[in-house]
Amino acid sequence: MTVLLGSALCCLAVLTVGRWVTPTVPDLLAAAAVGAALGAVTTDTAVLAVGAWSCAVALVDLVRHRLPNDLTLPAAGAVFLAAAHQGGGESALLGGLALAGVHLVGSVVSPGSIGGGDVKLCLALGGLGAVSGPSTWTVAAVLAPTTTLVLAAMTGRTGGAAGIPHGPALCAATLVAWVNAGT
Repeated sequence: MTVLLGSALCCLAVLTVGRWVTPTVPDLLAAAAVGAALGAVTTDTAVLAVGAWSCAVALVDLVRHRLPNDLTLPAAGAVFLAAAHQGGGESALLGGLALAGVHLVGSVVSPGSIGGGDVKLCLALGGLGAVSGPSTWTVAAVLAPTTTLVLAAMTGRTGGAAGIPHGPALCAATLVAWVNAGT
């Protein structure tokens, strides 16, 4: 049942991004596959919801090479509020700020490699990772740039609008680390 729920949530999330992109059938199939995979490994509805949001974020970043504030900042607020409600607000805030800070430094040191949307996305994803523990945060923080760099090297697409968007790797790395932690 969670496989179907995950698939449905991810497809619905992807259908909501019409303001930025028009999802295609392959986009919906990819979202359904992500949702099914998450539903196969967890029954945690929070993971399924974050997976659905991640599909929407990843699609917009892949197509438009940007992450709108409407997709990043409310999610950060939701993560911080949910974590505070469960007693982990300080961890979420510190984790979000730390990951965003690392990416902000990267964007200053190497302009065009990391965008402002990636930095804002890190507020939510860093908070999610930190609430699950330092090892989850660390795995996600290392896996995301590694994934982006490997994809860039494999495709020869580096930097700027021609480069590999970093948002999908940030989302995927956080989900992998979070699910692996048993959240």
